[in-house]
Amino acid sequence: CFRADGNLMLTASEDKNLRTWDPRRGISVAFTAPDEVLDCGFCTDMVSIVGACKNGMLLVWDIRKPDQTRKEIDAHGTEWVTACALAPSGNTALTCSTDRSMKLWDIDTGKELQIFKGHQEAVNGCRFLGEYVVSGAGNRFWGSKDNTVIVWDPSTGQSFRTLRGHTDAVMSIDTCCYSGQTMVAAASMDKTVRIWNGTGAPAKKKDDGNAGTSSSVDCKYACGIRLPLERLTHHEENCRQRVMQCPSCRKEMTSQVLETHTSECAEGEYQCVCSAKVRNRDRKRHERDECPAREVECIQGCGMMMKVASLDVHIKSFCQERLVKCRMGCGSSVPAKSLVTHQQNGCQHRDISCEMCGVSLVAKEVDLHKRRYCAMRQVQCRLGCGIKFAAKDTEDHEQNACSMRLVTCRKGCGQTCAAKELDSHECTCRGPVVGQASLLRSSRPLSSVRNRPP
Repeated sequence: CFRADGNLMLTASEDKNLRTWDPRRGISVAFTAPDEVLDCGFCTDMVSIVGACKNGMLLVWDIRKPDQTRKEIDAHGTEWVTACALAPSGNTALTCSTDRSMKLWDIDTGKELQIFKGHQEAVNGCRFLGEYVVSGAGNRFWGSKDNTVIVWDPSTGQSFRTLRGHTDAVMSIDTCCYSGQTMVAAASMDKTVRIWNGTGAPAKKKDDGNAGTSSSVDCKYACGIRLPLERLTHHEENCRQRVMQCPSCRKEMTSQVLETHTSECAEGEYQCVCSAKVRNRDRKRHERDECPAREVECIQGCGMMMKVASLDVHIKSFCQERLVKCRMGCGSSVPAKSLVTHQQNGCQHRDISCEMCGVSLVAKEVDLHKRRYCAMRQVQCRLGCGIKFAAKDTEDHEQNACSMRLVTCRKGCGQTCAAKELDSHECTCRGPVVGQASLLRSSRPLSSVRNRPP
């Protein structure tokens, strides 16, 4: 079925879903029900929809909130709700069921207003007809006996006319009330559609409170309402089917359509949350590009969303992707989110300890310290023995342990040689020679031999 303004279509399916469709773009929104949905309809407020379910429920949704039902009415227990119908004015609905009954409901409260009993088999279709309601019945699965259409008085729940003619189950009905003429159409499994002109419903009399009674008259706008003549004028002045003109675009439409058209009219004005007034046709552009209250994503790439008016302050002071200078004076600029990591692990001015000697120094001097000044760096003996050792052990090694250090013969000959050759020399040495005393006295003792500084 279509909404009154023709801009939205509603479908029901055995896949347990209702769907609203934009017929121009082919876009749909799903409303999930707990069981197969056999019928559906739009309410007069243009934003509510109802679905008749196989599990006996009548469900109501707000099309703006597809994820949750607005109302769940237990209409017919465990029996199927085979069809539903919405009143042309007011929030009332009809349901019919395989339990052979039809019921009238207040959608807002979920209250049962009337029950109609009289069919002998499942009721498959129902409709409003002016001040009356109509139902059609029959067994859709095997030999149907009740193939009738009944016109009911909703104020009493009593039938006053039965329309016959079909030879098999009546599966669907529709009604029309125009210029005082009422018509009922019924489609049947006997492969025919039958139309009845007039229902035989008696004209209702209503008390005007002063002058007795007067006959009811149909609203000239064909909304389906019948009222006493003295009350009809007031109704027609406020009838939702009366023709009105949109104050913005000057197009003519019914009052019912105008209610939703006003907010959608391209020429109409819309007041944004920023207090600016813009035309509806410019609304999307304003909200996307111009509104100071619109939310935007940080252009630095931190992923934060904020009002555009706060963007500059965020970028300068709070964005985790903004570049900030290292506080330790190394001159580097890093993203704010990485500053602590940089100062702890990457800054060249941070204090660290030499991993070999334990001395505390600035990170940028570590390499030079390890190459030239660290007491634990490995150095090679300067005397040529080929041994490597810690720099702090250089003097001890070269004076006491190096095999290439110069030593004096212990037999008193006064000769010096490399420590590694001392034993060989002493094996052949004959001791002091006469006339060499002065030479021995002039010889420097071993302790006076100075090595080159390391």
